[in-house]
Amino acid sequence: MEEFQIASEIYKAISTRDSLAKTEEYDVRVNHGASKAQLVFAGHEELVAKEKTKAEDLESFETTFNAACQSIARGEFAAAAMLLKRARGSYSDLRTDT
Repeated sequence: MEEFQIASEIYKAISTRDSLAKTEEYDVRVNHGASKAQLVFAGHEELVAKEKTKAEDLESFETTFNAACQSIARGEFAAAAMLLKRARGSYSDLRTDT
């Protein structure tokens, strides 16, 4: 429904719960990152705190890709290119593991 602000607020609230399983933490982090990227693309950059990409967000394809999308939406193309290369490497690693 493209209610990215509501989705982002919900994911943020869920992420603070101590009862999340490790896989749930990851899913929430991925979806929160995607909702924040969509907010920036939709022209609501003021609703998304500009944060330095965390090391944990560079550990998987999905979180790295979402970080790249936020950089693209902000016009930070050099950072986005680096993040996309890293995401591609993460994706390639996944494909060779199976």
